[in-house]
Amino acid sequence: MSISFLEQLDENILSKYRLQESASGILLTEEDKSSTCPSIPIKKKGPARAFKFEPGKDVMPFFNAKVEGLTTMCDAIIFYPVQREDHTTIFIFICELKSKDGKGAGKQMEAGWLFARFLLDKMFLATKRVKVEYRGLICSPDKRIRTQKKLIYHQLESGLKWIGHNVRGPIYLEHYCQ
Repeated sequence: MSISFLEQLDENILSKYRLQESASGILLTEEDKSSTCPSIPIKKKGPARAFKFEPGKDVMPFFNAKVEGLTTMCDAIIFYPVQREDHTTIFIFICELKSKDGKGAGKQMEAGWLFARFLLDKMFLATKRVKVEYRGLICSPDKRIRTQKKLIYHQLESGLKWIGHNVRGPIYLEHYCQ
């Protein structure tokens, strides 16, 4: 009997990095005490897994933390399987919470994207590959960051597509799975 992609994540990634999920969804919270970004509820139709990998000795013990930017990381990575007509696509959301306009979020999202790719490449050594799509989400209460009905993505140098989401309301993952 084969196990699902989310079960593979549960088996491969230590549970201490997993964000708790409730019946209503997942709650993303900025850990920085000086942040004014409120917690953001994530709404979804199906199962998902969200992880928070804090940079530092525990997650990236092989890097010198004194080198600026080397242990940079996004605030959360969400794995969300979506069933299509003939296959499942795993949407991987690289989330960055910002108090203001999102400056500096690009490097943190790219770091999260690279880390998520690394995790999947390691997993796929032992299992079959699945179709994945990456999305960057910059979440902020700043008025200049607007949640768009028509999705217009921007692109980082790495190729990661990203979009802004204003935190005045929850994030509905299905909205960004198009």
